[in-house]
Amino acid sequence: MGIEQLLLERAQKEGREQGLNQGLEEGRELGLEQGREQGLEQGREQGLELARSQVILNAKKKGIDIEVIADLVGLSVEEVNGILKKNE
Repeated sequence: MGIEQLLLERAQKEGREQGLNQGLEEGRELGLEQGREQGLEQGREQGLELARSQVILNAKKKGIDIEVIADLVGLSVEEVNGILKKNE
């Protein structure tokens, strides 16, 4: 095996290692970004759910009809009743 062949093999090995390391780093960065986005989305959904629950509970305390509450918050009567039962 000549020097040229050794240099070529070494360069190929280094290239593969650099490519692998770069791919791993990009994968980690992408995973972190996706995780952040998913966490933010879940937080928004939980916040919306909590706000709806508070509106439902407050409206019920004020004597507003369940059908009206359901219409206001965009849920079915069954869903509103479920939230009320969960928060008794």
